[in-house]
Amino acid sequence: MKNFLSISLVTLCLAAMQVPVYAQKESKPEFEIVHFADIHLRTQFNSFDRFLQTIDQVKKNYPGVDFAINTGDAVDNPDRSRLHVDSLWTLWHKSTKALAPLKVYSCLGNHDPYLNKKEKDSSYYGKGYAVTHLGMPLRYYSFTKGNWLFVALDACNNTDATDAEQREWLSQQLQQNRGKRNVLLFLHAPIVSPGAAYNGGYIDNEKSLVDTLANYKEVKCVLSGHTHINDQAFLKGVRYYNGGSVSGYWWEKGPQGDGAYRGSKAGYGILKLYKSGDSSYEFIEHGK
Repeated sequence: MKNFLSISLVTLCLAAMQVPVYAQKESKPEFEIVHFADIHLRTQFNSFDRFLQTIDQVKKNYPGVDFAINTGDAVDNPDRSRLHVDSLWTLWHKSTKALAPLKVYSCLGNHDPYLNKKEKDSSYYGKGYAVTHLGMPLRYYSFTKGNWLFVALDACNNTDATDAEQREWLSQQLQQNRGKRNVLLFLHAPIVSPGAAYNGGYIDNEKSLVDTLANYKEVKCVLSGHTHINDQAFLKGVRYYNGGSVSGYWWEKGPQGDGAYRGSKAGYGILKLYKSGDSSYEFIEHGK
């Protein structure tokens, strides 16, 4: 027992000694990113002005942010009419102007497309209209910055699942990147999430995606939203950050009167990415 305790103490001391050395080497992140999940811009509840206040807060408190990632449900589209959906996208474009010069990279959420079945023959119907307004090149895409490859996925197929064509594309992207850059994936519905395990909301084929990502050591972290619950997980070498929601209880007061959903208050994430592949994530309650 004494030997065991001695070894344990030595191990703890060595670990403690290593932390500041590592932190010193990685004191400055390569990228600092603001993560907006589930903004749900609405024509009610003063949501637009409150989001503008949140943007001002980000700019004031986090001047080092390099760009923004929106993981879907930028607008709260109830499929009422073309006029209504256009009013929502007008609010979105005003929001991105307020964020300038920060660029926003987006992926689709289940509330972004206009899916009024009476308008199936309209150019408004389906994902294309939302993809255009979100400034996305395609419904799934990738881009590189520094030592990182960023991959945006479309998690809104057959009840929040990625389709076979997209999974094949993802495998090609990861294979071509072997031995090169660190990888961050972002999508709407979570792949791994304690909140989704508690409340539902997983992407349908999450187990196969977990195994796919685990096959590539370059994959370091995944950003998501959808559940409106702020949580984090670590599985098979990958960090999963589920960033709550900007809108909380869809900008309403909610059952507890504090705008929270299932105990998660409204807010945004600050993600720091390091050249080594390490990352950190802090969720900020905006109080708006």
